[in-house]
Amino acid sequence: MLYTTAPGGSQAVAACSRRAAQYGIRLGMPLAEARALGAPRGGQPTAFAPYDPQADREALGCLAVWCQQFSPVVALATDEPPDSLLLDITGCAHLFGGEPGLVQRAVAELRPCGYVARVALADTPGAAWAIAHYAALPDGTAVVPPGQQEAALAPLPVEALRLPADVLPALHDLDLRRVEQVLKLPRATLPSRFGPVLLRRLDQALGRLPEVLTPVQPAEPIAAEQAFETPLASRQLLEAVLERLLEQVLARLQDRERGMRQFVVTLHFGKQQDTDVVVSLLTSSDSLRYLMHLLRLRLDAVRWRLAVQAVTVSVVAAPPLDWHQQTLFPEETSETERDQHLAQLIEVLSNRLGEEAVVRPQLLPDAQPEFAYRYEPRLRPSPAAGSPPAPLPLSRPLDLKREPLTVAVTSVVPDGPPLRFSWQGREHTVAHYWGPERIEAGWWREREARRDYYRVETQTGERFWLFRDRDSGDWFLHGTFA
Repeated sequence: MLYTTAPGGSQAVAACSRRAAQYGIRLGMPLAEARALGAPRGGQPTAFAPYDPQADREALGCLAVWCQQFSPVVALATDEPPDSLLLDITGCAHLFGGEPGLVQRAVAELRPCGYVARVALADTPGAAWAIAHYAALPDGTAVVPPGQQEAALAPLPVEALRLPADVLPALHDLDLRRVEQVLKLPRATLPSRFGPVLLRRLDQALGRLPEVLTPVQPAEPIAAEQAFETPLASRQLLEAVLERLLEQVLARLQDRERGMRQFVVTLHFGKQQDTDVVVSLLTSSDSLRYLMHLLRLRLDAVRWRLAVQAVTVSVVAAPPLDWHQQTLFPEETSETERDQHLAQLIEVLSNRLGEEAVVRPQLLPDAQPEFAYRYEPRLRPSPAAGSPPAPLPLSRPLDLKREPLTVAVTSVVPDGPPLRFSWQGREHTVAHYWGPERIEAGWWREREARRDYYRVETQTGERFWLFRDRDSGDWFLHGTFA
């Protein structure tokens, strides 16, 4: 059983069989239970996020593609939503030193990805799924000898048979709790008493009925390429070719109702090193004219002296297009249109000046104010959902100085609040103050911060954020309120 906090805050579960190896996700865990299971270990923080079924499905699909290193046949379970992967490893085990070697290899390679694997291998997908979910596995792995799946299934609870929720109460009403109790019942009576699904699941787990696996197909990369018989040196001709290639790529995305959020144009110079031109957007777009406009901005920053022998346009990120309800009558600029205009401005500036030139602040969970934020490129995707940093307190100023500035402060007593201070050649008299707010942080840094902060309002109505260094007794101005 892969037992970890997966996307959406769910658990991942794994099973491996001689005919199938299963990896999956158990959904709907209560937050309190997740917090108990996700207690920090070794000082590593645990992140929690709202349950997102679509994110889980996409993560499971990515894991399915990753598992193709162990088998060419990797399928999602038939549950809805799917919570397991099935791998048919027939004829593959010898490539990993036998079945135990394959199991250990899977466990070892999943560990750096953040998964703690619990893997079972058996003759059938049903038996492997049951053992991985419900058997006691001291080291997290199990290899059931050929033909022994019935003995391995017998002591397991009936839930291990992957039965629908409406069948389990009927079994419990008759005090049928384990698989071995069901196996002792006459086969002919099972369909009439519990429906055909019980007998089918039993026969699939025991190998009496086949279980067809539909392999997951990896997403086909979307790209278009053009080679030139005569190397191309004209910028104008190159743009014409790129526009045609972009049109081809957008036509393939149109069937999926997706647009491009990031794509790469690779200029091939034969024996010389290729040049990649990356174009990024905030949201997906299917506008050929607009994408070409951004691409021209990026090409302006590229300098090449050799003629181009071939060019490739590759899609990196293609999320679904954003659809908005159209209005019947023309109105003033709506909020959606304003957001679109702002996004286009950011995209144009970022592609013209470089991603690092257009940034946004990102809050960090640090008590020391000057280390509680960093700047990130605006085109960079938002951080993954997890435990967000604490919200910015209302007592924090919008104008935070890069470094605290020394000020001369007058107070009644050495440790008392400020009464007057000098700033920018002016004498400020404090009319009201709030505090102190004591902040102690940074003992792991070169210099520890031990401060008493005050919010002060002067007689002229201005507001400042001052603090007294508790070690030196000096006063500093750290910010001003708007």
